Amino acid sequence: MGEPPETTKGTRLPLGVLPLALTYLAIALNMTIASIALPTISTELQATSDQLTWIVNATPMTSAALILFAGAWSDRIGRKRMLLVGNVVFLISAALSGMTDSVEVLILLRALTGVGSALAMPAAMALTFDVTRGTSQRTAVGIMGGTQAIGALLGPLVGGAALVAFGWHAAFWSVVPMLVLALVLNVVLLPRDEPAPRHTLDSVGAALTAVAGVAFLYAAVSIASTPDRWVWFAVAAGILTTVLLVVWERRVDRPLFDPACSSTPNTSNSCSASQHWRRGCS
Repeated sequence: MGEPPETTKGTRLPLGVLPLALTYLAIALNMTIASIALPTISTELQATSDQLTWIVNATPMTSAALILFAGAWSDRIGRKRMLLVGNVVFLISAALSGMTDSVEVLILLRALTGVGSALAMPAAMALTFDVTRGTSQRTAVGIMGGTQAIGALLGPLVGGAALVAFGWHAAFWSVVPMLVLALVLNVVLLPRDEPAPRHTLDSVGAALTAVAGVAFLYAAVSIASTPDRWVWFAVAAGILTTVLLVVWERRVDRPLFDPACSSTPNTSNSCSASQHWRRGCS
């Protein structure tokens, strides 16, 4: 006898996973693609070592600062809408990054690709769960994680090939065709969704998390090149914000995370899993 219809359906991977995986692949490529172009940018644009550092790190910094808020926003306006907004912001900023000859503008555009990444990533992962069921859901989640790892590894290779063939501008353009394809397929293949029921967002906790993350990242990026007073101010701000975050999370009704999880090593994995599913299903 054959398998029941619901089992067969649960093992089939929907086409909607393809543009979601493409989005993740483009984001991962973009995170590492700039490093290969730095020597050429330094020579042609007379960029300083500090500016080169921020060309690489502006993207992950802005992404880290906004990703918690973006997850909540996607539930409020619709995950597909948020994904498409993130795709468009990412696509435009990546395309413009290869058109400028100003280091300052390039850093700003790299930061905007981080904004697009932050808007797209939570929505893409949430939609992966929405369009899959059963065994296909586990497969799809594995594909999303795999494409992110592959993209991080391929970034320097793809950027290097574009750099050799067409110049440093093309290194930033190399993700554009992938983003265009992902945008079109996201529009065509993903089902229309509606905003989820509104839940109270721990805005204070999200803001403190963003400030602490940005402060520590700024310190880590700057301490090697310009260890001035602003670096130590960032370290102090990061530590203070982290302390305030833990205190706040112990008192709020719906925390972003449970501080008790970090105090018991044997339960840290289960706590992390339960919090992920609680946020994903809320």
